[in-house]
Amino acid sequence: MKKAIRIITIVLFSLILTVTFSYAEDWVKVPVDPSVKKESHNEFLKAMYGELSSIKLFADNKVRELGSAEKIGLNEKELTEYLRLRFKNSFVGVEHKTIVGHPITEVAKMDLPKNKAIGQLIIEVWTVGDDYPIAFHIKLTAGNLDENIYEDSTLGYGSKNNVPHTVRETISDMVDRFAIIFFKVRGEL
Repeated sequence: MKKAIRIITIVLFSLILTVTFSYAEDWVKVPVDPSVKKESHNEFLKAMYGELSSIKLFADNKVRELGSAEKIGLNEKELTEYLRLRFKNSFVGVEHKTIVGHPITEVAKMDLPKNKAIGQLIIEVWTVGDDYPIAFHIKLTAGNLDENIYEDSTLGYGSKNNVPHTVRETISDMVDRFAIIFFKVRGEL
């Protein structure tokens, strides 16, 4: 008897889901004016990330490693160089200066705009484990020197052989996504 009730319940549940999804497909087919959708999306981006439009240059874009990254073949210096290369490719026309390592007196003499006009892009790569499975968390934070304005992060796992490649691909994807938002907010895309 219990088995028959379970089967009937599953059949009824499946039938209800099927009917619900068939109605949901009809809702998706409602025509939408694409220009309205695009304008409202751009307004949303400006509301969320409008502070990005005041950034004139980026300083000291870098990658920080946490956890077991070095044990699996990730190198903080190489990843920072890779980030800066991806930045140059995705942020054409946006200046990047390195000011870390300069004495504060030299930084004060540099022709730099105020804090809100100096952007920074930092990626943290945190890995756990040195053999399968290796879990990783990659987080991109960007903003000006006063506050973080944009954040993107991802979780994943893999083997010692594929995690370094996946980390580089993820950094590339994150920088590209940030570049799109950065230029849309500025009205350049």
